[in-house]
Amino acid sequence: MAPHTEFQQVPDDLSFLQGTVDLGFENLGLSPQEQSTLRTAFRGNGVAVPGTTHKLRQAPNSIAVVEQVMGNEPALPLNWKQAVYTLAGNEYYYVGKRVRRDDQLPPGFEPANDLGYKDIGDGHIKV
Repeated sequence: MAPHTEFQQVPDDLSFLQGTVDLGFENLGLSPQEQSTLRTAFRGNGVAVPGTTHKLRQAPNSIAVVEQVMGNEPALPLNWKQAVYTLAGNEYYYVGKRVRRDDQLPPGFEPANDLGYKDIGDGHIKV
C-alpha cells in the first residue's frame, strides 16, 4: 500500500499534488522490496522526484513536504505520476493513468471519458 498524505504547499511543477494524495507505489509494477524502499524513504529522508531538484518527504506530523533534494535519496521511477491520485474534498483532482480502476476508483468512474477532466500526459486533471 502506498502512502496517503497531504501536501500543504507544492511548487507549480507539482501542483497536481493538492489535497489528499495517494502516491500509488503499488500501481507501478515494482517488486515488494522496491515498494518498501520507496515507502521507507518517503517516511524518512524523502524520495527524489525525477527531472526536478525536489524530493517528497512525509514529516512526523503526517503532512508531506516538498524540499530541495540532497542527492542521496532514492529516486521515484520516471513514470511515478501515472500511479498517483489526489482528492480535493470528495472529488478526484488528479488521476494517474496506472491507477487501478477495480479497487481505487469508484465503480464506473473513468476520467478519460469525463468531460470534466483533461488529459495531461501521465494522468487526467479536473478542469
